[in-house]
Amino acid sequence: MSIQENLNNLIKPHGGKLIKTLKYGAEREECIKEAKSLPKIDISSREFGDLVMMGIGGFSPLKGFMKKEDWFSVCKNFTLADGTFWPIPITMSVSEEEAKKLKRGQKVALKYNKDINDISGTIEVDQVYEMTKKDK
Repeated sequence: MSIQENLNNLIKPHGGKLIKTLKYGAEREECIKEAKSLPKIDISSREFGDLVMMGIGGFSPLKGFMKKEDWFSVCKNFTLADGTFWPIPITMSVSEEEAKKLKRGQKVALKYNKDINDISGTIEVDQVYEMTKKDK
């Protein structure tokens, strides 16, 4: 059996397409260089774990942290807004002060360890939203 035949026999990724955000080689080096000049946000160990899972494709079909529509749908229906089964909200929290500084389209660097200047990843801000008691 050829490698391609073996690959064709694998179970399809959740949502039908493997979405990996991890960068390699020159692209990774360019991302690291760019990230050094970006505003930085500290992330929790849970958010770091979520970032790792997105990087390796373990959260396919997610391309990043959830927008409000997906978060709300997951909390109410255990599905993404498009109907794909997804029982766990994958969100990133920031303080109210940090949220006020974020703008749609802005890139920010994510840091897991406050004591070390290593950057764990970057995101482009697509949406900033507040989860209220009414939403829950």
